[in-house]
Amino acid sequence: MASLGDLVVNLVADSSRMATGLREGQKMLNAFAAATAAMATASVYRFAAVGDAFNDMATRTGIAVESLSALSYAAKLSDTSAEGLQSSLFKMAKFLDGVRSGSSEAASTLHELGLSASQMLAASPEQQFAMFADAIKSIQDPSLRVAAAMKVFGKGAAEIIPLLLEGSSGIGAMVEEANRLGVVMSGETAAAAAATADSIDRLTAAFDAASVQVGAVFAPAVESAASMLAIIAGANQIGRAHV
Repeated sequence: MASLGDLVVNLVADSSRMATGLREGQKMLNAFAAATAAMATASVYRFAAVGDAFNDMATRTGIAVESLSALSYAAKLSDTSAEGLQSSLFKMAKFLDGVRSGSSEAASTLHELGLSASQMLAASPEQQFAMFADAIKSIQDPSLRVAAAMKVFGKGAAEIIPLLLEGSSGIGAMVEEANRLGVVMSGETAAAAAATADSIDRLTAAFDAASVQVGAVFAPAVESAASMLAIIAGANQIGRAHV
């Protein structure tokens, strides 16, 4: 039978282990809370950056955010950058403006690609992109293919050649996958992200302004302290030299 002393020792040991366990549990909870907060902050920044980029891209190209986000997913799968896609879509819109205004050069390019001006102008931007992709994909000579792509998509067309070579069927399959995976962003979500990005910019600007004001208040004191320390350090050096 255990003595009273043994019971006391065991109780003390158990309570000590319990306290240690509670402290470890608290540390884990604190770490989890910190990680969760960091993840949430990073997610907000990512949401704002991506959505704001799509919102701006839609404004520049005239293409809906939904279509842009789906095409961006297809571009990523074919190793094409979002910047390259945006630039190419902007150039395509400019080229089609030339078609619309009766440019003979644009009409000649469409003829070379075997495309109809009336058919192109009646299509949506994503359909237009797919039609250009099929036409350019059909060109067998790589140098002629790039030259034709540059006439429609500008000097940076070489960057989107991998995406164009997917053709309308390949691009369509990747767009469907984007919709299925839920990675397509709506225009409303992109607008909300753009508003969030603006709020973050305002907050950052306010912090910067506050830092400047605080720095201006304390700068003279810091300068005086630095000068005093420099004098003391110099005096110590002189003292050592005379010893």
